[in-house]
Amino acid sequence: MYNIIIIDRQRSNRQKIRHYIDDFGAEFKIIGDVSSSEQAAKYLDTQHVDLIIGDDSLIGKTGLQLFNDYRDQQLGLHMILFTDARMFSQSKETLANGRLDYLYKPVRKADVVASLRHMATLIDAAQE
Repeated sequence: MYNIIIIDRQRSNRQKIRHYIDDFGAEFKIIGDVSSSEQAAKYLDTQHVDLIIGDDSLIGKTGLQLFNDYRDQQLGLHMILFTDARMFSQSKETLANGRLDYLYKPVRKADVVASLRHMATLIDAAQE
């Protein structure tokens, strides 16, 4: 079972991602559905989180900043980050370490499902 937090300012986007995850499979458990990096930090401080799925454009810290703040504290933490193409260059270093998938907006179901499969493989490998 993989514990997931969904982060997006827009409730409709979080519901869409929730629907994609529910359609994908039962091995993913959504433990948080929040609209800001501060709310997500509360989950990250108190619970085991395997995967953050969210927008890079958040109130407070960006999604990438949040991930970078916690990736060393939670070594098994991975992220699927949604952003527009112009923000891509800021995350090359994080991408290189293999714990982050980047999806461009608008997010499509097929891309999310492919990324979930990829992240499940990486999370499993990190736990071995």
